[in-house]
Amino acid sequence: MWGRLRRLWLRVKARLTLRQWVEVFGPFTVVQPTNVWVGRGVAINHGVFILGRCGVTIEDGVTLSARCMLLDAGIDLARSFHQVADRSYAAAPILVREGAWIGAGAIV
Repeated sequence: MWGRLRRLWLRVKARLTLRQWVEVFGPFTVVQPTNVWVGRGVAINHGVFILGRCGVTIEDGVTLSARCMLLDAGIDLARSFHQVADRSYAAAPILVREGAWIGAGAIV
């Protein structure tokens, strides 16, 4: 019984966070859900992390496997390599095409 309630709660969390009904198979994290767009028939597995700083689009039928990460922003290592104070950030939107399968532990 608790397993069903937990699964239902995760589906409701996904609906409220991503504004779309998706299949959820474990806890997940979305940092800025207003910048994340999700299509129909998307499956999210355990430990998925989506940053969403400048835009993540996930088209229909995509599977996000366990502990994969979609990071659309981060430290630009080419420009800020030596000093912590001079760190600059790079950001670009992510588009995951229809039917794609992001493997377990992948970082995009």
